[in-house]
Amino acid sequence: MITLAEIRAGVTATWLLVKGNPEGLRGFDFSEAGFWRSFQVIVPLLPAFAIGIAAEHRYLVATDPDLATVPLLVFLAVKLAGEVVNWFGAPLLLAALAGPLGIAPRFAPLITATNWASLLAAILPTLAALGFGIGLLSDRGAGLLGLIGLAASLAIFYRVSRMTTGCSAQIAVVMLLIGLIFAKLIGIVTSHLVG
Repeated sequence: MITLAEIRAGVTATWLLVKGNPEGLRGFDFSEAGFWRSFQVIVPLLPAFAIGIAAEHRYLVATDPDLATVPLLVFLAVKLAGEVVNWFGAPLLLAALAGPLGIAPRFAPLITATNWASLLAAILPTLAALGFGIGLLSDRGAGLLGLIGLAASLAIFYRVSRMTTGCSAQIAVVMLLIGLIFAKLIGIVTSHLVG
């Protein structure tokens, strides 16, 4: 299991990369073991996923009474399964496209760094969901903060992708779009399963 020290190092390294400091690359373990270990970042992300999913359920039930028949635990289980599929599936898809994108030699470091970057990227969207979930934010306020969080997340992943692979801006944008489209497709499937 990853440790708090590793989490702190991963967030610090990500922040350095976001600021354009290549020293951040030294904060990641780019060995084969470090690559596989980075997938354990999903464990501390699970509560963030659950908060977001619970807030989504609350919003959907308020706007579509038919969804009130879907118990929160069922909704949560299906959507969390979708997050797990996305967590492991998106890197597999990117692995298949790494050659054509010209990032094959830096694929493993890219995935290692972006897995760790997910911790930093999850902060604002989780705060938006939590604020809505406990009633501190309206749906519009949470939506605005969530949109700002999405923009910040994309900026984080863009910067980490560029700094880790040395790829062009266009390739970094293509990788972001691949990830977004894949996540959206997973979201559509899981929404269909629960509603």
